Amino acid sequence: MKLLEIISSGIPETAKTMLTCFVSNQNATCFYEKLGYKKDEFSPEAKILRNGTKVEPAYVILSKVVTG
Repeated sequence: MKLLEIISSGIPETAKTMLTCFVSNQNATCFYEKLGYKKDEFSPEAKILRNGTKVEPAYVILSKVVTG
């Protein structure tokens, strides 16, 4: 992950790095959050079905702003 940050900081057009993580994988989610990744605006929202049932997405998109 550190290598990704180093490479992306050297590319002027890159504003942030993004990744997809399954919500059920709590260990990975905690790992990425400790590295500074946060839920991205492109992460899917919960859907409300016609019968009113709320369905949470199976994954979340996390991102981190590139500094350089």
